[in-house]
Amino acid sequence: MTPNAMSPPMTPARMRRSGRSAPRRISTGRRKLSNVPQKTAHARKPVPQNAPLGDTYAAAFSNQPGSRRSSLGLFRTADTYVGEHGQSLRLSGLEPGVNDRAMERAIVMHGASYVSRAVIAARGGLGRSWGCPALERGVDRRVIERIKGGSAVFAYYPESHWLRTSRFLRCDERAGA
Repeated sequence: MTPNAMSPPMTPARMRRSGRSAPRRISTGRRKLSNVPQKTAHARKPVPQNAPLGDTYAAAFSNQPGSRRSSLGLFRTADTYVGEHGQSLRLSGLEPGVNDRAMERAIVMHGASYVSRAVIAARGGLGRSWGCPALERGVDRRVIERIKGGSAVFAYYPESHWLRTSRFLRCDERAGA
């Protein structure tokens, strides 16, 4: 059993304290849906990360249209619509220059057949998204319904420039903590 397969997700603060910067494997990537005020976790499911075909790790991110790469940072959930992948949830990026073009790029959360343990077993990893956080079918609608309309979604990776410049990662310093 590899550490990434079973260890809890690293928070930004835990990553900085531990000095870890290794990318997570696509085949074991997970997203966690949490209700912060109630301190409960609702779902922990595998999700694809963007990567050129053949790569194991997602290590490049973008805010540019046509890049087919995920964006880092804090997003606010918006409205839903039914599209090519079924029910989808629009995401509004809150970090200028990092993810603020998410709406223009049509970065949405949606269900996908390439996100499942069966795909991991058959292919050795998840399928590739074009920058969208995709969810396993069967949990996608539940998750989207639960977080639509103003919830926070945070996409983390230890990318050095973003770690130094994100206003959301430095909020404790600005508050005088």
